[in-house]
Amino acid sequence: MRSDLGIFDIDGVLVDVRDSYRKAIVHTALCYLKKYIKLDLGGKFIIDDGVVSAFKDCGGFNNDWDLTAAIIGYAVSSNRDDIKSGLDDFLKSVGNYGGGISAVEKVLGGLPKEVKYSGDVRSGNVVKRIFQEYYFGAEKFRRRFEMEPEFNKEEGFFAREKLLLTAAMLDQLQKIITLSIATGRDGYECNMVMERFSIGRYFPVIVNDDDIKKDEKRLGKRELSKPNPYIIEKNISRNNCFGKIYYFGDTADDMVAAVGCKKYEIIPVGCVYALNQPERAEERLIAAGARYVAHSPEQIFELLDA
Repeated sequence: MRSDLGIFDIDGVLVDVRDSYRKAIVHTALCYLKKYIKLDLGGKFIIDDGVVSAFKDCGGFNNDWDLTAAIIGYAVSSNRDDIKSGLDDFLKSVGNYGGGISAVEKVLGGLPKEVKYSGDVRSGNVVKRIFQEYYFGAEKFRRRFEMEPEFNKEEGFFAREKLLLTAAMLDQLQKIITLSIATGRDGYECNMVMERFSIGRYFPVIVNDDDIKKDEKRLGKRELSKPNPYIIEKNISRNNCFGKIYYFGDTADDMVAAVGCKKYEIIPVGCVYALNQPERAEERLIAAGARYVAHSPEQIFELLDA
């Protein structure tokens, strides 16, 4: 009997993160600039969801910490007089170098010294620390890192996340396709989603960023995360699949990773139902290789029958 496989990203596909990760990026960048390094942009550069989307459009920003550090790096290094008008040219250059934090460093000649983005939360990575304080909130941050929060004493943005594919939908999906996950979240945050929404039972195989980091160290390689197809290929190798393979993602990097798989033929499906600008996103996803575009979670069922 043929067994088709559906590999899902979490953010923007299974879970709506517009009020969590997206807001954490914006709040972290603003907090870092205003409170940590006391940089006043004077209203010349408004960091909002539009700026986040513009950076993501460059590709290579599957990691939200990288994206946040990139926004801060641009704000710190730019001339105050042309900081807004110069953004398009800056992002074009970043895209020409392939996108992501490494491309930002090439364009800027390295991140400015004011941007503390090395190590981890406990070892001086201020960008990541502020981000985690906003995402987890004071209580959960304190429990996870055994540190007192300095920048956010309120509830974390993670509490605002909503499940996009309900348990009832997943019940139906698992009857017609094997469900699996390949996500840029680390293991802790991935498990947090599975437990909070009680959906772990639907996904016997989950590959997360911790798995990729371990393989990078073991293999002596860098940048195996999306848009590199490695995470999708690793997921497939853990499944028994003899039929069609679908990958459901919401970014161009997701589509590039699916198209880039050489070992398997992947059907890339772009999901725009949890994006603030779905029409613009659809064009970008198709250009990156999406064979189908889902405008609602329910439409996934139709695409599986196509």
